[in-house]
Amino acid sequence: MEKAPLSAISAFIATAILSIFVIALAQSISAGFAGFWGGLPFWLIIIFVLGLAVYNFFEDNFGLNKGLRFSLQVIAILYAGLALAFGSWQASSYVKKFKNDSTFSLPFSDTEHMLSQGWLAGLWVAMTVFFIILTSLMVMKHYRKYLNS
Repeated sequence: MEKAPLSAISAFIATAILSIFVIALAQSISAGFAGFWGGLPFWLIIIFVLGLAVYNFFEDNFGLNKGLRFSLQVIAILYAGLALAFGSWQASSYVKKFKNDSTFSLPFSDTEHMLSQGWLAGLWVAMTVFFIILTSLMVMKHYRKYLNS
């Protein structure tokens, strides 16, 4: 038997097993204690990782033309950057749900390093803006590289 078909078959089986495992794991997290909204960040990660696995499977076994490869890579950059921005935005709204007007202690710090709710929410909003700008810059850099090649 030739090496290429065996490699493609084993890569397909491995991708299918990975997909079944992580989808079942994400479903069990969402159906359990975390609920749908608690499991949503994990679903975003799973979709991204499965997209990378399927992309790698097709690129290694069938090859992708230059335009399709560029399009898929831009989609991956946008998805990753916007998922990070969405997570930061959700964190800023989570901070606002606390009812007390006290300050927050940073993890692994003593009480002299405290942040108010407004500052902490602002920090997460700033992270959201940072991720959107970073994603835009990465897409522009990738587009320039595509045009020059």
